[in-house]
Amino acid sequence: MLNHSRSDLWSGKSSRIITSYSSPSSWMMVIVLVLLMIFNVMISFTSAQYAPNPILYEVSTRPWLYELSQKYGYQIRLNNIPMKEFQALKNQGVQYIWMMGMWTIGNYGRCRATDLAMRATDYAVNLPDYQMSDIIASPYQVLEYTVNQQEIGTDNDLINLRQQLNAMGLKLMLDFVPNHSAVDNPLVETNSSMFILAPPNLSPPYDAYSYLPNGVAYGKDGYFPAWTDTAQFNYWNQQTRNYQLGNLMKVASMADAIRCDMAMLPLNSQITRIWGQQLNQRGYTQPSTEFWQWAISTVKSKFPNTILLAEVYWGLNGELQQLGFDFTYDKDLYDALTANSNTANIHTYFLNQPLSYLAHSAHFVENHDQSRAVANFGSVDRANAACAISFSVPGMKFSYFGQWVGKKNPLVVQLRRSTTEPVQPDAINFYTAFIPIVANFTVPGSVFSYKTVGQSNIAYRVFAFHWRVPSTGYSYLVTVNYSANQGNGAIILDDVPNTNTDIIFVELFSGTQYSRNAQQVRQSGLFVVLDSYQVQIFKYQSTTPSFKFNIKKH
Repeated sequence: MLNHSRSDLWSGKSSRIITSYSSPSSWMMVIVLVLLMIFNVMISFTSAQYAPNPILYEVSTRPWLYELSQKYGYQIRLNNIPMKEFQALKNQGVQYIWMMGMWTIGNYGRCRATDLAMRATDYAVNLPDYQMSDIIASPYQVLEYTVNQQEIGTDNDLINLRQQLNAMGLKLMLDFVPNHSAVDNPLVETNSSMFILAPPNLSPPYDAYSYLPNGVAYGKDGYFPAWTDTAQFNYWNQQTRNYQLGNLMKVASMADAIRCDMAMLPLNSQITRIWGQQLNQRGYTQPSTEFWQWAISTVKSKFPNTILLAEVYWGLNGELQQLGFDFTYDKDLYDALTANSNTANIHTYFLNQPLSYLAHSAHFVENHDQSRAVANFGSVDRANAACAISFSVPGMKFSYFGQWVGKKNPLVVQLRRSTTEPVQPDAINFYTAFIPIVANFTVPGSVFSYKTVGQSNIAYRVFAFHWRVPSTGYSYLVTVNYSANQGNGAIILDDVPNTNTDIIFVELFSGTQYSRNAQQVRQSGLFVVLDSYQVQIFKYQSTTPSFKFNIKKH
């Protein structure tokens, strides 16, 4: 809430980052660097064929169709999804729908999914009343890039659905799985050199946890046990690269956006780390180019409006952005938010990240690979606050179905349903209001700034994110108390009109209006008081601020 006492608006510091320089030429360098940083963020999206800061909503396709079938009382597949389900998402502000798990999967993987060990652990723990019919197998052991006819529909159904989505202003994202294929891909037997093979000094029978009987390796990332329903591609074989480019082009022809699973694994550095020694033993050498640079440029040459999202970890995000990915997973922010509400680490993260990097990151608080947000963060309020921070910075805003109703129970990727639970009204109310507000940040030309909160010894608990939307004449100030205790502080706003009149600030969750003197807000700041994990968003009329720099000299 805003503090109603004007005596609490003290003289404060500027919200801009203070940097130490000692000469006039250094002053000019600061101005140039700041302008270049701003220009870099703006130009990256001016040249792109999509709106900045898109809002993405992921559904696990087969569980979602099953859920819809239960809701409507008849079997729903791609060709008869009630379009009002999509329209409701569109009305909330969603721009991209990721229908995860669209493709044909292998029967080998279906059998492996019924393994007794998995049934006794993952399934029984997360879905105690599971039935064998609930086991649908992982969608990430792709046999071929055609629609899963057994459970979902046909390629023509998908083409028609995409046309309907585009007509209502939505875009479709589909998966590409670069690292591995289903074990029963015919190429595993007919052209095994397209896959990683056991070292030549090993003789069969091979380790059953690492290799198929013919010596083809199971897929893996080098840190965890192998995925024994998959076969590992060999990207140092040009034939494999050509084959996978063909698959990627097929996906691009059927989608507006592509999410690339474990996208860092085809990097030469990761192949060297995991497979380099045995590839060298079989006569392969590291290619001089990266697969992604070639593949993405080829896709963009034919489908320039297609965006690519990389699932990536281990600090390789920047490298994949440089290779052409439009967005990369921001797991670092997720981890910082998860770590016991350590506000210092979160502030440090934002201050250390270039805006251009954030703008090409996909921010999330849950997805099909992570725990449900309410379970991970421990409460609906903290999960909401974490989402408010994640979605208030530049970049893709990425939600998972069930998140907006506060689901806590996990949906295991091999199952078609999770344990039934009541919805959370506080989550529903938050997202019903918040996502349409965030949609304002996707307007082309919107300008972002990360604000300093000061004038209080508990200001460190509060985060402030500012969006100015010049085309509307309004600005939005998102304030989040990411702690279990009250937080407060002042935020200087240099885009309020430079007059001596009062400005109306509307808090968008409550509708409460606050009147504040423009000069006091410009000079001393807007003082906010927030309860534990509270989120408040203020909308006000704004103008283009004049550039000014606070330089701290030596």
